[in-house]
Amino acid sequence: MSDEDMPGLCNENGDNVESDDDEEGWEEMEGQNESVICLFCPKSLDTIDSGISHLLIEHDFDLGKLGLDQYSYIKMINYIRKLKPTANDVKKVIGNPPWEDDSFLKCGDFEPWLTFDIEFFGNNCEDSQENNQIKSTKKKTITLTVDEYKEMTNRIDELENLLQISRNNFRTFLENELNSMNGGVNGKKNGVELANGANDESYFSTYSHFGIHYDMLSDSVRTNSYREAIMNNKNLFENKIVLDVGCGTGILSIFASKAGAKEVYAIDQSEIIYHAMDIAESNDIKNIKFIKGRLEDIVLPVEKVDVIISEWMGYFLMFEGMLDSVIYARKNYLNPDGMLLPNRCNISIVGYGDVERHNNFVNFWNNVYDFKMECMQTECLKEVSVETCKSEFILTDSVVVCDLDLMTVDLDYSNFEYKFTMKTTKDGSLTSFVGYFDTFFELQAPVMFSTSPSAKSTHWRQVVFYFKNPIPVKQGDKIEGTFVCRRGRKDIRGLNITIHVFGQTCDYILD
Repeated sequence: MSDEDMPGLCNENGDNVESDDDEEGWEEMEGQNESVICLFCPKSLDTIDSGISHLLIEHDFDLGKLGLDQYSYIKMINYIRKLKPTANDVKKVIGNPPWEDDSFLKCGDFEPWLTFDIEFFGNNCEDSQENNQIKSTKKKTITLTVDEYKEMTNRIDELENLLQISRNNFRTFLENELNSMNGGVNGKKNGVELANGANDESYFSTYSHFGIHYDMLSDSVRTNSYREAIMNNKNLFENKIVLDVGCGTGILSIFASKAGAKEVYAIDQSEIIYHAMDIAESNDIKNIKFIKGRLEDIVLPVEKVDVIISEWMGYFLMFEGMLDSVIYARKNYLNPDGMLLPNRCNISIVGYGDVERHNNFVNFWNNVYDFKMECMQTECLKEVSVETCKSEFILTDSVVVCDLDLMTVDLDYSNFEYKFTMKTTKDGSLTSFVGYFDTFFELQAPVMFSTSPSAKSTHWRQVVFYFKNPIPVKQGDKIEGTFVCRRGRKDIRGLNITIHVFGQTCDYILD
C-alpha cells in the first residue's frame, strides 16, 4: 500500500507537509523521526507520528483537540514527564491547567516530544481531516490494523452502552415527571407504578406503535362521534373531574379539557402515553394528568370522578376485553350520579351472500395449483374474518343478539346466548353471517354511530362467520338459530363463538 493510500489521523508521516524545500520544516520532520516513549505508558514508538496515533488509539488522547500554543504544549509535556498523570487526569482538566506555571518551561534531558510543532499540527489536522473525508467519500474504504480495528469496535460498544444508559435515564426521568405531575401513585413519588401483567404485554405493546393510532384517529366516524358527544354537551363537562381509560394519544382527554373539565386523569399502560404528554404540552393543555399503568394496579389521586370516557371497543365490540377496565373504573371511581361515555352498545348479525368472495377465500383451498388442501379450509373456517363488507350483498334483516347497558353490565358481559329469527329480504346464496356493533351516547344532545355494512366504513370494519357451503335462500324465508358467545378459553381477550343454524353447529374463534 502506498503512502497516498494510507489513512492518516492528522499528519501521517508528514505527507501533508507542502514546504519540502523549507529548511525549518525539514528540521521538524527530522525531529519527528526520533523514537519516542509514550506520554502515559512505557511503550516505545518509532516516530512522533506513531506516538500520536498510539495516544489516540490506546489512551483516547487526541493532541489535536487540546488547542494548545507551543509554550503551553512544552509546559504540558514537561508536566506529564515530571508528575506522571494518567491520560484521563489530563483530559479532565478544565479551566486553568496545572502546567501553566513557568517552571514547566525548563527542559531536562532530551525529549523528542518537545521537537513537535503543535500549532502546525493543529492547523494541518483540520486540512488533513477534510482531505481524508474527501478520500473516503471517493473510495469508500479504509485500512486498519487488527489492533486498531479491535480498539475501534470496543469503543463503539462502549458508546452504544453509554447511549442505552442515557436512554434509560431519560425514560426514568420522564416517568418521574409523570408521577410528580400526578402527585404520586400508590404513595410512590419517585417512580411510575408499572403493571406486571405479563399476559397483557403483547396487547399493550400493540398500542405503543403510531400505526394503530393513525388508524383510530383517521377514522372520522369514531373520532367525530366522540368529539360531538363531548363538545355538544359541554355543560356536562364544565368544572368536572374526568377519567380517560386507555387514553392513547390523549385525544379524548383533550376534547374533555376543551369542553371545560376541571381536571382530566388520562391512564394508559402502553408507551404511547409519553407521546400523549408531548401532545398535551404542544397544545398548551395543562389540566390533564397522565398516569402510566393498568387501572386495576394503581390508585388514582382522587377518590371519585364525575365522568368516565373511553374508546374501548374492539372488533365485534368485545374483542380485546378492554370493557373489563371500564367496568372496574365505573365500580371504583364513578360518582353515584356520574356519567359514562358511551353508555350503551349493542351487537347485531345479518345474513350475507358474497359468492365471489366465498370462492376466493373458502373454496380456494379445494384446488391450489391442482392440489387439494381441504385441511387448510378447515382452519380457514374456524377463524372469524375481519373484513369490509358491502351493503349490496346483505340478504336478510339484522338482528340484535346482545344489548349492553354500560352503567349496569358486569364482567360476565361476553358470555351470552341468544335465539334469533331473521327474514330474508331477497333471493340469493347465503355465504355467511356478518357481525357488527352500534355505539350510543344517550345525552341531552345524543350521538350514535354504527359499524354496519350499510353505514360509513370504520377501522373496526365487520366480522364474517363463513359457512363451508353457500345456502340458497328465497325472499321471505325465515331463518332461525342460536348465537352463543363465550370469553376465550386460552386468551381471555379473545372470543369463542358458536352458531347453531340450518341443522349445523359452526364453531369460530376471534383472537
